[in-house]
Amino acid sequence: MDTILKEYANKDHTDMDCFVCCILSHGNKDGVVCCDKNCVSIETITGYFRASCCPSLAGKPKLFFFQACRGIDHMGGWQTDGPIALDGEKNLKVGSLPDEADFLLGFATTSGYVAFRHNINGSIYIQTLCTLLEKYASE
Repeated sequence: MDTILKEYANKDHTDMDCFVCCILSHGNKDGVVCCDKNCVSIETITGYFRASCCPSLAGKPKLFFFQACRGIDHMGGWQTDGPIALDGEKNLKVGSLPDEADFLLGFATTSGYVAFRHNINGSIYIQTLCTLLEKYASE
């Protein structure tokens, strides 16, 4: 994984609008488990794409999606009668661009919990992500 991440971080992304990285693997509280059974942290994965390491992506969205456990606990759930909406507005002032700006990290679960993946149907998280990317990515 390290080799592939370095390869993509060293590419010239000047003509690209953003960078998307999807990682589907096993994981634990320390990060993502690679095929050699070593664990790599989320900070290491995203670190290759900081502005100082990958200047052609500076100021561009860097999207990372992880289908991997982040612990061993099982998360409970609750039912709602309809969609949940958050109201409010935040006024952000823009100054200098931080080295790790424009990152979006999406996880199939929160820290400490296992990620659900059906043995036959696969991951609802990844299926929904693919559907939305296919629908809206070209707009």
